[in-house]
Formats: sequence, C-alpha cells, structure tokens
Amino acid sequence: MKTIFFLTAFISSLVFAQNFTFRYETTPSSKPYKFCFVGDTGTGEKGQKIVAKALEKENCHEIRILGDLIYPNGIKDENDSQLKEKFFSPYQDLLKRKNLMRPVMGNHDHRLNEMAWIKVAEKNRFVFFPNLFYAEIYQDGLCFLNLDTESISSYLLYRQAVLTQLTWLKEVTSQFKSKCLFSVVVSHHPYVSSGEHGNASGYLKRFLNQFVIGKTDLFISGHDHHLSDEGIYQGTTQLISGAGAKLRTLTKKPHGGYGKSNLGYIVVLFSKGAHKKIQARYEFIEVDDKSKRKLGHKKQILGQGLR
Repeated sequence: MKTIFFLTAFISSLVFAQNFTFRYETTPSSKPYKFCFVGDTGTGEKGQKIVAKALEKENCHEIRILGDLIYPNGIKDENDSQLKEKFFSPYQDLLKRKNLMRPVMGNHDHRLNEMAWIKVAEKNRFVFFPNLFYAEIYQDGLCFLNLDTESISSYLLYRQAVLTQLTWLKEVTSQFKSKCLFSVVVSHHPYVSSGEHGNASGYLKRFLNQFVIGKTDLFISGHDHHLSDEGIYQGTTQLISGAGAKLRTLTKKPHGGYGKSNLGYIVVLFSKGAHKKIQARYEFIEVDDKSKRKLGHKKQILGQGLR
C-alpha cells in the first residue's frame, strides 16, 4: 500500500491511499482544543446566516458540518452556482484557515453528486473532504471517524459503496485502537433521535450497533433539525446538532435531559484529564435572531477510546 506524506505549517499528515484511510494531525498550541458541530445548514437563508455569525465568535479550531450542505438536492459539480449562495457566502468570514471546514454528506447531498464535494475541497484550502468517509487521529490520542451514513441507510442502492466503507472502517479501527484515547464518530444520521425522523432502523441500525454503539465515546449527528442530548447507549453518548439553518419540533423528551427546537450548534472542548486520559466538555449553544449565543446545556465525559 502506497504511503504519502504531507507537511504544512499547521498539519503533519500520514495518509494511506486510496481511500484516505487515516490522517495524523498535530493539535495547535492553545488548549483545550475546540471543535464546533453544526448540521443541516445549506439553505442560504436567514437562519443559516444567523448561525454562521454566531460561529464567527466561537473561534473554533475546526467546524464539522453534519451533512445537508446544500438544499434541496445537493450540487451537480464543483462549479455549481448554489455553492456561493448556500456555502461560501454565508461562511465567508469563517473560511480563512486551512482545513477549518470538515463536512460529512447528508441525504440531500446525495441527490445529485455527493462526490463533487471532493473537487470543492481540492479547489478550496479551507475545506477538508478527501472522501465520502475519512478518519483522523490527533497527536494526543483524539480520533475521528467521519462516516457516510446515507449510503448505509440506502444499502440496496449503494451496496458496493457500503461494502467498501465497511472494509475501510475495519482497517482504520484496527490501526487506531492502540492509539485512540477518545473516539468521536461524525455522521448525518443518528442512532437515536427525539425528532421527526426518529431512530435508526434496518441496515443502518445494524451497522451502528456493530461499529459505533458501545464501541466509541461520542457520536454526533444531524438530520433532525433541533439540538438534543439523546443520552448514553452502552457507553456511547449520542448528540444531535441539526439546527444550523431551519427547525422542526421534537416529538418526545430526549433521554439525555435536553432537547430544543432552537437555532444553534454544539461546541466540544477536549483536554487531557487524569492519568493521561482525554476528557471532553460538550456545550449546546442556542442562537437567537440577532446571533446572540446562550448556553443551553453542558456535560463532561471521559474518553475510553475504541472498544
């Protein structure tokens, strides 16, 4: 297998071709390391712009977009005119640092040409999207698995793509297991949701039970247009951040004790805890119509790595 090395002022990377099996990262000097998670963003309308303005004040080291980057049908290619209206323009003041934006694809992104986002990232240094699924491990032992759950939820349409992703996931978790002190899974579809879409079912539920639930520390998704702490399932904390542009009501109270149909996002701050373990404090940030931020809910968890 060919090994490719990339060196920049900010990142030291080891990438295994052909599917970007994993990427080694160096964390910036400021601690704790701050990630922001926002989903279901791509409307180009007032709600998206309000949340984008609030994110500008967060000084996130990275922003993870949890799918549905362009409504209603995604993009046809890397030159699609919708990109300016629904991505570049709303986030123009955020897009100033290399590899800041790291997305996963949602069901709406799959309707036209989800692969076009790889070309978008190649042309724009502030977007990192090497493949539909990719993984990263940071020098302190923080690891990310970024999944393409739309193909998994539509298994009969994407059978070969799912098999490729499964092979990749088994390989990368094997590589990460001894190094990973805190594991984060990022995807569009959740395992459990108190919103209108509800819980995962069918092949997606089986997949998540096999590879995510009980195997990882933190699972953050979008898809339902609200903010919620869905609770802990076999040691895996499920959070939903799908309120990056528009909203739906919740259908029940989340097991984690917090759920709100309010524009906003999740902030997670990672730092080293006792006995060299990584701890995370996650915060739900609610945003009003003037982009003013308010803490809605917070908790802290200690990483166990990959199990």
